[in-house]
Amino acid sequence: MKQLKGKHSYDRLVHQYLDNQLPVDKQEQFKAEIDNNPDVKYMVENELVFRNLLKKNLYKPELKPNVVDAIKKTFLK
Repeated sequence: MKQLKGKHSYDRLVHQYLDNQLPVDKQEQFKAEIDNNPDVKYMVENELVFRNLLKKNLYKPELKPNVVDAIKKTFLK
């Protein structure tokens, strides 16, 4: 992959696009950029793979029901 000019701004756009934080018009422009630029498409796909790896492999302990109830009682007094 060749170096993109303004890679930092593309990184920000990729994150905003995947987090649905772009306005509709910018989202459409970015979709077109993804279709026309293989480097940007690679960045998006790479970020998706990374996010999926995190979701699958990140340890998330489950809270016991009594912990949730204790927290609710504390704040609902």
